[in-house]
Amino acid sequence: MFFRFIKQELSFKHFISRTENGIKVTLYMTMIVALLLLIYKLKNKIVGYKQAKLRFTLELEMEIIKDIVLACNGDISQLKFHNKPHPD
Repeated sequence: MFFRFIKQELSFKHFISRTENGIKVTLYMTMIVALLLLIYKLKNKIVGYKQAKLRFTLELEMEIIKDIVLACNGDISQLKFHNKPHPD
């Protein structure tokens, strides 16, 4: 039932890593997401998991965007990225 749940409700299709550690990390992360989604669903009195997942994702994206705007005082050019320059 657990694997059916993560495949159907969390869109878990395949493993990113095939090592034992990679599979464990993926399963732990999936269980954490499942618990967060269940808590969100119960707290907001949402019936289905698909609706809860969509609303949770949208709210999380908005919070991330708010944090980015606050971090750069509304001026996105102030953001400092730590990525290496992209070779042309």
